[in-house]
Amino acid sequence: MISKTLLVSVILFASSCNFEDGDPDMVLFVFSNEDKTEFEEVKVIAFSEKDGTLVPLDSVNHYPLKSPSIPYYSSIGIGFVAEDIESYSDGIFEAVAIKKDSTVFRTQIGVIQGKSTKRNFAISISNAGIQPK
Repeated sequence: MISKTLLVSVILFASSCNFEDGDPDMVLFVFSNEDKTEFEEVKVIAFSEKDGTLVPLDSVNHYPLKSPSIPYYSSIGIGFVAEDIESYSDGIFEAVAIKKDSTVFRTQIGVIQGKSTKRNFAISISNAGIQPK
């Protein structure tokens, strides 16, 4: 299920962008809604470590025009262009999910390690919070 959703998400993202040098390499995050919880927004924030402090670099989000943002028992994918992340050797990715009742879940889901940064992340979200798969 995740691979089909990921493929559809990548195709939709790539077809909506106009890259002069071809499609870029991506760091992708697939959020799967595991129950009937309604989420208003999901996002991933990239942080770099500088002098022992985490500094936000960039974020990507999925904020739909209608609710719920991720239909029950479905998935969505969002991502960063890998080239934008590869220049950092130390950092983390944090997933954020905001429920319809404004409850906010935040969880570290991966690390940034320059060109060795993992390219695909699967994330479960539910009424209980966020869990990397």
